[in-house]
Amino acid sequence: MNYVIFECGEFPSLGGTWSTHDLCEAVQAWKHLMETSSSCIPTVGIETEELVVELVGGRQFDFEMLNHIKITKDFWLATCKLIKAFLKAGVCLSKEQEKFIKDQGEKIMNTIMEYEEFKEAVRNNLCDYLPTGYTQEMVRMSNVNKVNRVLDGISIVTKQSDREVGPTVYINDMYEKYRRGLDLSLILEQVARSLTETMTAGIDVNIDDVMSADYVREHVRFQLINTELNKGLLSEVPHREFLNLSVIYYIDIETKMHGVNASSIINNKMLEKIGLSEGQLFDLSEEHFSPEIQTMNDIFKEAGKDDMECSFMYVLSDENHMKGAVAMLYEDVLFTVAETLKSDLYVLPSSIHEVLIIGTDTVDDLKALTCMVSEVNRTLDIGDLLSDHVYIYDRDLREVRIADN
Repeated sequence: MNYVIFECGEFPSLGGTWSTHDLCEAVQAWKHLMETSSSCIPTVGIETEELVVELVGGRQFDFEMLNHIKITKDFWLATCKLIKAFLKAGVCLSKEQEKFIKDQGEKIMNTIMEYEEFKEAVRNNLCDYLPTGYTQEMVRMSNVNKVNRVLDGISIVTKQSDREVGPTVYINDMYEKYRRGLDLSLILEQVARSLTETMTAGIDVNIDDVMSADYVREHVRFQLINTELNKGLLSEVPHREFLNLSVIYYIDIETKMHGVNASSIINNKMLEKIGLSEGQLFDLSEEHFSPEIQTMNDIFKEAGKDDMECSFMYVLSDENHMKGAVAMLYEDVLFTVAETLKSDLYVLPSSIHEVLIIGTDTVDDLKALTCMVSEVNRTLDIGDLLSDHVYIYDRDLREVRIADN
């Protein structure tokens, strides 16, 4: 919605008028007029299809017009944002106005769309925000099994080599923004921009190349995920279990977008078409993976934190520290560290990207160590979480097991 600023609210034709999408700009324009217009009372309002609803006059709020118009949810959320911003800027709110806001807010919040309604609103209105040439039939909504969660994806589908392909964006987090007051029109603009930018940038190979056995042989990678959290995903993809974790496979896809990596998890249908076995995917992934072990001191130095020291902890990942927790499958690396420390090892799953390693003789309270891992996991993005358990590497048996069972 637009915010409209009148230099002279009582007689708008006698002064300047400005309109902006940016609430911060509206506040700054009002502040400037308050400082420079000695004979006028600047006002600020929200523009609807029919009129401008003035809500700020000088250093006071004025809600009189709200009694004479139909207040929609989007308009009310924009009003709340305006009130919050101008309160910070020094505009006064009376007790009667506080009660009015509370009463209206309770009534309006009861009309906020539930999530399923929100999804339908996005799907049905997206075409209005896409460039010419995109039709409603090209807009698809689907449930997508991602690591640790199921997301609702919205796609713009086109034909390529007799296949329907297209970029997907996920709208789950957008609903939370909507609940917090972001206008639906702005959400639709974001979705449309993200989809069209991705389609314009494109992928550096066509779909037939990506789905070929030769491409997969060069670009297949593996990662570790939590088995319990991913039952739905694991029912659709080739995998193998490792303790309470599972190994899955994905294709690392080259893109034209600078600094952007694309990937696609290999599902059972893709595997059948590619003509490779799960065992072959594992062996090929092993060939492409280079485990990297560093001391925490090395990590601190790379980050320019020379004043920090932690000589007893190691970080195990790959050279890019992306989905590198699968390095804990490399028993020979763990054995080398254990021999260096002359100790069994605790393996702490800090995320799907890396694990931390310390000697078992360094910590004598396993319960506290497990609690620490669990607490750190609560700070992660849900898609990065690996496990709440601590693992132990036994250098005599040369095997990894769950330490806190």
